[in-house]
Amino acid sequence: FFAFISTNTPHGPLVAKDEDEVALKKVLAQPEFAHLDGELKSRLADYLGMIRNIDTNMGAMIKFLSDEGLRDDTILIFQTDNGSIMGPHYYNAGMRGQKTELWEGGHRVPCYISWPNGDLMDTQDIHGLTQVQDLLPTQHYLCDIPNEAKFDGMSLASILRGRAVVPEGRMLVINYS
Repeated sequence: FFAFISTNTPHGPLVAKDEDEVALKKVLAQPEFAHLDGELKSRLADYLGMIRNIDTNMGAMIKFLSDEGLRDDTILIFQTDNGSIMGPHYYNAGMRGQKTELWEGGHRVPCYISWPNGDLMDTQDIHGLTQVQDLLPTQHYLCDIPNEAKFDGMSLASILRGRAVVPEGRMLVINYS
């Protein structure tokens, strides 16, 4: 079976579940966040609270798959759709820009691929330029699905199995209008 779960979170309106907002307000009250003003802390509590809820639900889904004996044979992919709108206000991982901007902070996203029985490398960063269009050819290859089509992306399967690296000269052209 195939399941694609696309959430609205953490997009606007930024409204976190009460327990997530309370947990984040508690974290943001700690001394290391004293430099952030109250309005920003309030917005962050909602924004990061929504992310906390995603984490909680990903954990629940992984537990369900494990409990049902499906986890080891399930390819799990988690990816976001764009850079953070809040990142530059508190932590942007050394990147410039935010959502809707062409800088790395506007379009660089996390992508997590896991498949316990898939002979993938242990969890680690993959260096090099990859994109969302790489996921379809990767899944075709991993699932050994015959394919005659030409994809815009490339399969990352050999990279995820530690047998190759992302080509150094790869270039992506992005149009943002």
